[in-house]
Amino acid sequence: TPVQIMTSANAVLPAIELVDLKVQGEGMTAIDVIAHQALHGGLIIGSKMVDLATVDLQYEGATVEHNGLLVGSGTGFEVMGNPINPIVWLANKMAELDDCLRAGEVVISGSLVTPIRVSPGDTIDITFTRIGRVNASFI
Repeated sequence: TPVQIMTSANAVLPAIELVDLKVQGEGMTAIDVIAHQALHGGLIIGSKMVDLATVDLQYEGATVEHNGLLVGSGTGFEVMGNPINPIVWLANKMAELDDCLRAGEVVISGSLVTPIRVSPGDTIDITFTRIGRVNASFI
């Protein structure tokens, strides 16, 4: 349940998911992409750990700057109504498969904004309302 996830999670951190389309071709469906984790290229995690009990993630906002220009914004509501909801779904799906989330694992719940295409020399800076900031420079 959302309450179980919130009381089990150690903290929430600002993060940037690096998207990398690894599978391509005719006939590819969204299910194929998800099943092969075909979009996940990596994760950049900020250093500020925030107690999940102190922030309501559905209202958490974020702005994204690409090379110093504002290119996107969103709230936690964009992620299935609350970023906790995909984690609840994942935990329940894993339980159906006789598996579970384990202590110390990092779980990402989904993006508040549309992915941004980057090139060498670009910078991305994401500022969240309460959980901090994370940025990266690409070489």
